[in-house]
Amino acid sequence: MTALQNLNWKMKVRAWWEGYDLSGLQQKQKKPLIQASEQEQDDTGGKISPFWSRERIKVNEAVFGEGHVTPTTPDHIAALIKPMGLDNEKTVLDIGTGLGGVTRYMGREGGAWVEGVEDDPVLAYAGMLRSRKAGIEKKAPISPHEFDTLSPGKKYDAIFSKEVFLQIKNKEDLFAFIRSSLKERGHLCFTDYVFKHSQKPDEKVREWLAEEEPRPHLWSISQYTDMMFGLGFDIRITEDISDKHRSMIMASWAEIPEPLVALGKKNSVVQGMIVEEAERWMRRVAAIDTGDVRVYRFYALGP
Repeated sequence: MTALQNLNWKMKVRAWWEGYDLSGLQQKQKKPLIQASEQEQDDTGGKISPFWSRERIKVNEAVFGEGHVTPTTPDHIAALIKPMGLDNEKTVLDIGTGLGGVTRYMGREGGAWVEGVEDDPVLAYAGMLRSRKAGIEKKAPISPHEFDTLSPGKKYDAIFSKEVFLQIKNKEDLFAFIRSSLKERGHLCFTDYVFKHSQKPDEKVREWLAEEEPRPHLWSISQYTDMMFGLGFDIRITEDISDKHRSMIMASWAEIPEPLVALGKKNSVVQGMIVEEAERWMRRVAAIDTGDVRVYRFYALGP
C-alpha cells in the first residue's frame, strides 16, 4: 500500500486543497471506457463514456450543486445571461450543457426555449433525465451531439456556452456553425479558458493540459476576438472573470458536503473519485494562478 493510500481520504483532499503536493505519491492510470452497471442505469441509462461515470457525476454535483459539473452560482448565471434579454419568445442553443443546470435556469428564470447539446452521452442522458424530473423537458431538452459535427439547421435568437469551447479542436468550423445558426443580430455569450497570450505555457499549465480529460485545445484571447471580428460579430464584452471563477472553485471545494463524506466512507470508488476530482480542479487553479491561463467572458451580437 502506498503512502497516499495510507492517508485518511478526507485528510488527503484537504491537504491537497491547502497546497501540499501529493501527486508524486499516486500512480496515475488511464481509465478504460466506463460502462454503467444495471444499478447505475438510473442516472446513465447504460450509456458509455470515456470520462463520466455515475460516481463522477455524483461527486461533481455534490460539490458544485444540483445540475452542475462546473462551479457557478445563480447570481453568476444571471449576470452572464442578462445581456441576452431572454424571454418567452426567445430561443437559445446551449452548447455543452453538462447536466443542464444552466440550460434549465435559462428556461425557468429567463423564460426562453432552450435546446441543449452535450458531447458526452452519459452527461446528455443524465441532463435530460433532470429536465424531465423538473417538468421542463419541452422547454429545456438536452440531446447528445458531437461538438465536431454540429451542422446548421435551425436559427436561434441566442447561443450560449460555459467553459466548453476549450474541448473543441476545430474552432473555425464551430464559429462558422455559430454564425450560420444565429438569427440576424442574434446574441453570442460564452465563457472559456484561454491563453492570455500565445506564448509558451508555464510548467503548471503544461501539467494541466497533459492531465486534463477531455484534452483541452485552448485559444488565446486574440484568436477568439479575431475570429469573431472576421465573421462580422459586434463584440460588446471581453471580461476577465478568472478571479470570480477561481473563487467559486475554492468555495465549492472548501468543505466536502457531509452526505458525500458519508458515501465516500462506504464506497471506495466514490472515495477515490473525490480525491481525483479535487486534484483535477486544483490543477485548473494552479494553471490560472500562473497568469498564463485566464477564464474569459465574451458577449457579441451577430451580423
